[in-house]
Amino acid sequence: MCAIQGFVTVPATIAYERTTLALALAATSSPVSTGAPAAPFDVNGFVGDLTVAFTVAGAVGTAALLAAWPIALFFWSRKLSRDLADPPTACTLRAREIPR
Repeated sequence: MCAIQGFVTVPATIAYERTTLALALAATSSPVSTGAPAAPFDVNGFVGDLTVAFTVAGAVGTAALLAAWPIALFFWSRKLSRDLADPPTACTLRAREIPR
């Protein structure tokens, strides 16, 4: 699963987001110089780096979620089977309610 994400999904997502970002930046940039001062840092580089970071974080987060739910299900099913194996009786319920 992680190999598929690492070698197929992440590079394809990064390429798609870079293409989309390039189109969005081209659509918002004015072909006529407005005389506005330039940004103090490279906006295209920053957004590209941010895109890569969020793409990798999304893939890692998805892998963590997909890896964690079977573990949670395992512990929940163990608790459920213990509860079903020893169902509470009226005496045990009454004993739990009485403070000592």
